[in-house]
Amino acid sequence: MWPTLSLYVLWVPALSVGFMSVLFYLPIEVWFIRLIDHIRDTLSALLTPDLTDREREKALRIAAIKMLTSSSIGLLGALGLSLCMYGADLLTFSLYHTSLTHPSLLVLITLVSVGFVRWRQGRSRSSSLDQYSEQAYPPIAQAFHRLALQDHAIRSASFRWERQGIPTNVLKKEPQGIVWVCGLARAGTTLMTEFLYETDAFCSLTYRDMPLVLAPGRWRWLSRWSSLRGPDRVERAHGDGISVGLDSPEALEEVFWSTIAPEIYQHPDRLTSHEPTQAQLDDYQAYLHCVLQSRPDKVKRFLSKNNNHLIRLPHLLNRFPSSRCVIPLRPPVAQAESLLRQHLRWTARHAEDSFSLTYMRWLCHFEFGADYRPFEFNLAHDHTPTYQDPHQLEHWLHRWLAAYQHIQRLHSSQIILIDYQHLVDHPYHSLKLLCHALDLEVNEERLKSWSQRIKPSHHSSTRMDLCPELVAQSNRLYEELSARCINFSLTSSS
Repeated sequence: MWPTLSLYVLWVPALSVGFMSVLFYLPIEVWFIRLIDHIRDTLSALLTPDLTDREREKALRIAAIKMLTSSSIGLLGALGLSLCMYGADLLTFSLYHTSLTHPSLLVLITLVSVGFVRWRQGRSRSSSLDQYSEQAYPPIAQAFHRLALQDHAIRSASFRWERQGIPTNVLKKEPQGIVWVCGLARAGTTLMTEFLYETDAFCSLTYRDMPLVLAPGRWRWLSRWSSLRGPDRVERAHGDGISVGLDSPEALEEVFWSTIAPEIYQHPDRLTSHEPTQAQLDDYQAYLHCVLQSRPDKVKRFLSKNNNHLIRLPHLLNRFPSSRCVIPLRPPVAQAESLLRQHLRWTARHAEDSFSLTYMRWLCHFEFGADYRPFEFNLAHDHTPTYQDPHQLEHWLHRWLAAYQHIQRLHSSQIILIDYQHLVDHPYHSLKLLCHALDLEVNEERLKSWSQRIKPSHHSSTRMDLCPELVAQSNRLYEELSARCINFSLTSSS
């Protein structure tokens, strides 16, 4: 009895744990990542239209050699592991006169291996699971993101692939009731987007659409059996108490614009005003239909959170006359202080984590951090040398002034201004007014529930070292724009 007991209690579990430990220490992940990168190089060589035949042939030859080398290493590794397993089986047979392929032993090997893997994953899992935002991705996930997002030719091909699945007559129709949420960062755009998305009247791009964000329908079909799970919601990387999950709406739409209009990002130190061509607007309409058609309920309206829309907003409003744009307005000094805090936070993070910087570049999130690029609206004071240092609060207050002067010049009935301070002081009535302005029917219970989630703001700046003229100019503009906000009457009468 002892040989049989030792077989099941000692020998087979020890073999299973030992084999899985070897797998963990072998550079299998590195090999797989290299293989994904070689696949990306091959696809890039095939899909890049600007290459000559000679250049394409050379690129494909180099990529093929690298892929063959990686495949050979992988095959040799698999052969070595197979020989180890065969040797373990022979040793087991000589000791216990039974094979590891016996059904009961196979079940035991599977159970022990799965348990060991889960134990290892539990030890290595971060206490702050933030993989849905810009937090650290596993190396293999980073490789897949590089495959889908890094190369312009691959992104373009994925959009063409997605577009082929949408009927031509659908692509030519204007999507009705589009809502864009944009503004200068830290004004409450995420709060607005979360509320509107949870009314169930809209569809939007979410973290689940990553990394094949330009082919949302194809990607959802490919990943429909994915086991990707996680906590429902975790705090995002900004450290501002806002939680996100796989199905949270996020600003992923700029990947499209960086693909069809890469000239927007030709300047490493700023984002200039963008005037989309007719063809680009046609492509954008097609992309909106791709997102709408990728959702089970295809009658929903499109909701977009994208602060970069500020540089092209008049052209979007003209092209889509049934659309609306929600722009939150926040007291200038408070918003400038928040922007400065985030800039310092993300600059420090980017110095430690290069992938987080690459990730934000892929998504064109240049609002703060190591690759900060301020909006430029062709205003006379855009290049005032006095306010060029983003480590100074005056810089951010100056950027607030430039952004909202630009908004002030956009006299359009499609723009809905909502004062963030008024929203947190009077959440129920502010949200009700917003729903009315967007033709949304939201029941009272949901409005009350959301109102309770908005916490009052007790922020009051005590900064006395700011330029008085800049502060006064910003406050005057804030008061002028506040009078145009839909919830202005709430505080003016209270």
